[in-house]
Amino acid sequence: MENNSPAAQAGIQKGDILKGIGHYTLKNQLDFYRALLDLKENEEVAFTIFRNNELLDTVVVMGGQKGRAFAQRTSSAQTVAPQPAAAAPQTASNVGPKNEKISARVADWDKLVWDNLGILYAPIPTQEFERTHGDFLDQFEGGIVVKAVRKDSPAERAALDVGDVITAIEPWAMTAANDVRYVGVQEWEKLKSKGEDLSVDVIRDNTYYKTKISTK
Repeated sequence: MENNSPAAQAGIQKGDILKGIGHYTLKNQLDFYRALLDLKENEEVAFTIFRNNELLDTVVVMGGQKGRAFAQRTSSAQTVAPQPAAAAPQTASNVGPKNEKISARVADWDKLVWDNLGILYAPIPTQEFERTHGDFLDQFEGGIVVKAVRKDSPAERAALDVGDVITAIEPWAMTAANDVRYVGVQEWEKLKSKGEDLSVDVIRDNTYYKTKISTK
């Protein structure tokens, strides 16, 4: 990986494992190329990486074909499957050297999720989801746990509560921070303009149920 590449500037290091790009969760090479397909030069996109048993978020400013090449080289580091994180993943932007621009961008996205959806959240590591919600593995691949609910928010009106595990906001699976940001930031105004209700799959007290988040 080149020292001045978009990846290096975002703090990504050799050996990091890419787990998500934008709203895509990466499970195979096809997911990787699909995530890069529509990205434009100078576009800012969230990358989720796995390093030292932690999930970390950073923001990459794409650099045209050269920027796409960096991502291809970074993806080749995925030759050894990482061990699942032992604790809840961080939603952190200081992946490499302190980068205030990255910190501000990630904070802005999560503030918009709080303002629009009305939740603070954390992704659940695969190992923890399998241990605590293994009965649902045939339906869901993971989830995010609700850490706080804003008063009078769409989430509160949908009866979501602290400790709930959101596995999907249909049709999108919720397994990583970028999944939540995609709905709560990138798609929110579009959904709101259509007045659509969002169907939400939730696990509470090891029981599955559905609720609806209104965008009105």
